[in-house]
Amino acid sequence: LDRNARLWARRLDTEPGYETPDLPAVCAVRDGRPYADARRNRLYIHRLQTEDDHIALAHEYVHLAFQHHPRGQDEAFVERTARALIRSDWSSQ
Repeated sequence: LDRNARLWARRLDTEPGYETPDLPAVCAVRDGRPYADARRNRLYIHRLQTEDDHIALAHEYVHLAFQHHPRGQDEAFVERTARALIRSDWSSQ
């Protein structure tokens, strides 16, 4: 996440409402869906094995990065942004 967050910050810096969050802790979620806990600065995800797992991580990160802006609650924007971030990362590997 440390490496990706720096790359994502460069890509997202021009987006209205973007604020570079402190690097969050990444924790395992045992039940339910992945989620972001902005108050504790943590992302809860299942694993990081597939592209979808990485999209989930980016999705929750985008929620943190836009937490003080209405876009942070716009699921369509968050998901579209997360997919764009990950797909460009995976295509460069």
